Amino acid sequence: MSLQGRCLCGGVTYSIQGELPTEDGDLPLPVFCHCRTCQLLTGGAFFASSMVPTSQLTVATGTELIRRYESRPGVFRSFCSQCGSPLFYENTDEPGRIYF
Repeated sequence: MSLQGRCLCGGVTYSIQGELPTEDGDLPLPVFCHCRTCQLLTGGAFFASSMVPTSQLTVATGTELIRRYESRPGVFRSFCSQCGSPLFYENTDEPGRIYF
C-alpha cells in the first residue's frame, strides 16, 4: 500500500509505504484520542489519526518547515510552520510508531 499526504499549503509532503495495520484490509486502522490536549488541538471532541511504523513514513518535501512541540514530557506533535497544519504525533512510550 502507498499513501500520500501533505499539509494544507502543500509545503510539507510525505508518503507511507508498505503494509499498514488495518481493520478491513483496505484502509489504515483509525485511532481516535479524546484526551484534553487532543481536544484543544482540534477544537473538537477528539483527534483522528492512523499509526504506522516510523520506518514506513518518508517526508518528501518541506522538512525545513516541520516544527515539533512537546505537549507533555515525551509527547511530540509536529506541524507545518507555514500553514499550521498538524502533521505527526510521536510518543517516547511507543518507540518506532508515528501517528499521522
